[in-house]
Amino acid sequence: MLGYYYRRLDSLEIGILILGFILFISSCYEFNSSLILVYILGFGLCYTPVNTEISERFTNLLFTTLWLILVILFLAFHENTIGYSALFLFLYSHLCRTTFWLMYKVEPIPFGFGKYGIISRENDAGVRLGESRDKWFSGIRLFSSIFLVILLAFLLR
Repeated sequence: MLGYYYRRLDSLEIGILILGFILFISSCYEFNSSLILVYILGFGLCYTPVNTEISERFTNLLFTTLWLILVILFLAFHENTIGYSALFLFLYSHLCRTTFWLMYKVEPIPFGFGKYGIISRENDAGVRLGESRDKWFSGIRLFSSIFLVILLAFLLR
């Protein structure tokens, strides 16, 4: 079914979701650093599905569903540009991922950005290494998502 599957969460996925929910709960209270937590959590919710190694985890339907719940909760309590951007980029990343899968019949491998430029890596299953099409896909998805968030910020102003 378009590269999605259902399996139990592993410890990394559980840790990521617990950290997200802890940051969400703490951003709902009136701490002095509440605004900073909102921006940190919002940035994490926005760009984790777009272009990080964690984005491969979104093929798991359980992880994707729990992430979507976290994004919707964040939007419900912080109805601002960051909340809408998180939801929009979540949906956009799934649209891009599904489009790549339909075109090439393989999962995209996100490239990382390191000290010496763009870093190639293999997917979680170790089946294949990132290729030039993955590199182009990662770059286009990252820069288009930045552009779309800026556009969304102007539209919601």
